[in-house]
Amino acid sequence: MFFKLSFRNMQRSFKDYTIYFLTLVLGVAIFYMFNSIESQTVMMDISSSTREIIKLMTNVLAGVSVFVSLILAFLIIYASRFLMKRRHKEFAIYMTLGMSKQQISSLLLCETFFIGVMSLVIGLAIGIALSQLMSIFVAGMFEVDMTSFEFIFSYSAMMKTILYFAIIYVVVMFFNVFFIGKQSLIDLFMSQRKNEQIKIKNLWLCSFIFVVAVGMLAYAYYLVTAGVATLDNANKIWIPIALGIVSTFMIFYSLSGFALKIMMSKKSMYYKNLNAFTMRQLSSQMNTTVFSMGMICLMLFMTICVLSSGISIKNSMSTELKEMTPVDIYMYKYWDLSHQKDNKKTYTQQEIDDSHIRIDQSLEAVDFSIDDYFKDVFIFNDYATNDLTMKDTLGKAYDDIHQQYPYLKLDTAESIMKISDYNQIAKRYGLETYTLNSDQYLIVGNF
Repeated sequence: MFFKLSFRNMQRSFKDYTIYFLTLVLGVAIFYMFNSIESQTVMMDISSSTREIIKLMTNVLAGVSVFVSLILAFLIIYASRFLMKRRHKEFAIYMTLGMSKQQISSLLLCETFFIGVMSLVIGLAIGIALSQLMSIFVAGMFEVDMTSFEFIFSYSAMMKTILYFAIIYVVVMFFNVFFIGKQSLIDLFMSQRKNEQIKIKNLWLCSFIFVVAVGMLAYAYYLVTAGVATLDNANKIWIPIALGIVSTFMIFYSLSGFALKIMMSKKSMYYKNLNAFTMRQLSSQMNTTVFSMGMICLMLFMTICVLSSGISIKNSMSTELKEMTPVDIYMYKYWDLSHQKDNKKTYTQQEIDDSHIRIDQSLEAVDFSIDDYFKDVFIFNDYATNDLTMKDTLGKAYDDIHQQYPYLKLDTAESIMKISDYNQIAKRYGLETYTLNSDQYLIVGNF
């Protein structure tokens, strides 16, 4: 009978359960996707450095998934509480017909269990499908060859998703049973007619709290925008986070108190048409929704921040890659190794002979033709002499530089090149070109 009644209730309350069911399915799918990235990238043919980056990314996402599970738990409990309130009269009828609270709790357990299993199965199916798209996205981000792409199922991600989901759902079931246990028959019948007792808060106190909260929130925004330079320690990021959380709840708390008071003070507006009725209806549940509105506001704020930060980081990295690496390959070789002084290395005669020919000739000697593999190639010479060191270039600034960078080897020979060669390179890097007379020189500071 319980199973039959549970299915009937779910069919009858399908519209009410839709948002609850979709919340569960979406949460399960996202949780599986987060935890399956490591398995998706194991089969990729990538370098060790790229694999370390992906490993770091998966570790970060593992921590994020725990936070997501906490948000998911709040959403599930909140949606469950919303459904319970809509079914007060139904539960009252059950009790009138002779069902005990224990039987009603058993009925709720059956319904909750069925919805949980269905949402878990569908959510995992959607998560597995979307994780394949996620692997394609990650592969495209790291420019991985997708010719050997294959379907991958992460058993560890599935078990972790089931474990987290089971823990959250046990809490929801316990909450539902506890909710039914403390309700009386008259409370269930009269719940929709019973308004919350409105406590008109002190207007001056609420105004003071509102002003303080706005100041705290403004300071938190200042710290993460114009004052971001002051956040020179990772632990300091918790200061604006804490200020933002506390000030958000303070703003909603103060607004819930004096919004009605301000409207009631304006008699012409309050008693016009149905304004008095409308304001009382809005205020009847305002005190209990302060926490809910605050949590929803914070979650939306964090979602926007995470999304915008991710897009910003991606755009910044792409822009920097294009600006900092306008050429694909840079190769160099030392000229005349017979004059190179290196106590740790002894050069062979073959290496010394190779150091007397140009780099393109060295590559051709090993059957590698530059013209076959590259385009827009420029070969230039870079000169150095111990008669001109970094110390000579710095001049009077040497003492200050030496104090700031005591381990910098300022006796290193400067790099010297012809202005024509520099201009050729500057064009490829999108830099400014220069013209010098025969008695002029130019110092380019790139450190």
